[in-house]
Amino acid sequence: MIFLIIFNIIVAASLLFTGYYIKRNPHDQFTNPKLYKSEFIEQYGIEISKAFKFAGIFVIVFSFVTFLINSEILLFSTSVVVPFGAGIYALIKRKIVTQKTSTFAIIFLTATLILLMSIIPIAYIEPNIIIHKENITISGVYGESIPLDQISHVQLIEATPKIKLRTNGIAIGEIKKGYFSTDTLGNIKLIVHKDKKPFLHIETENKRHIIINFRDPNKTLEIYNSIMLHHKQ
Repeated sequence: MIFLIIFNIIVAASLLFTGYYIKRNPHDQFTNPKLYKSEFIEQYGIEISKAFKFAGIFVIVFSFVTFLINSEILLFSTSVVVPFGAGIYALIKRKIVTQKTSTFAIIFLTATLILLMSIIPIAYIEPNIIIHKENITISGVYGESIPLDQISHVQLIEATPKIKLRTNGIAIGEIKKGYFSTDTLGNIKLIVHKDKKPFLHIETENKRHIIINFRDPNKTLEIYNSIMLHHKQ
């Protein structure tokens, strides 16, 4: 969560700086400002400046609130949705001055928002883990089916290995899903929702490492006990 807070502070600072810059230099926002009335451009600069400054203050205040309620998803959403809203507002005001719509800018902003917001459910939703007599099935984007007879070791650990690099995955605050390079175990798969013990560590016979945990520690313990019960049979 600390990473998200720092990121939101950077986003807020960028919005505030943008608002300040546009107010001081409204004519810079137009390729050929001589084509438009100066009073329209100045009014555009004032209104856009207020919008970006308000967006920056909103990000700071809302980030503080979401930190108090401990919601990583709201923190991430704020850093995406608020700048997007400020950008759309700027496009609408720009159209009033120029009488032109930037189709490319609207498509780009919309596509970016959809892409970023699609990450939220992928990251936040916990997978279902179904344990059969022959295999363990993990649902979700980074899920897989692991034959029980290929599992060499199962244990509960108190911390994940130190991560050097994310090779193919999602990392939003404490949530980490996908493949990560570590100091001690090499390239491993993480499906981690909370940076708190316990973590379920599964090692296969071909030296693959999968580490899983849930927001509710009891659920992690329950999955571990169920795997051990079937693994011993």
